[in-house]
Amino acid sequence: MEEKVDSERKLMEDSYYLITGRKSFEEVLEEDQDLAIIFNPYQPIKVMEGDAYDCLIEYYISTEEYEKCEELKQMKELNKFIHQFD
Repeated sequence: MEEKVDSERKLMEDSYYLITGRKSFEEVLEEDQDLAIIFNPYQPIKVMEGDAYDCLIEYYISTEEYEKCEELKQMKELNKFIHQFD
């Protein structure tokens, strides 16, 4: 069970680092070749209900990391604003 929690944590952390731009795709790959993330890093994230932002926000609410939730909410709104006319 602990291994599942660790792999879920790694999945969410790597996704968080990439979606927030805290690390590049190459940096995350250098750390671990067994990369798994919740979105395609080569495609723009389409803002909608249940998107990668929402998935990460739900996860960080469950781990009580509310600063990350707030950052992700702000990034989602910014992404929505930037791509509103696409």
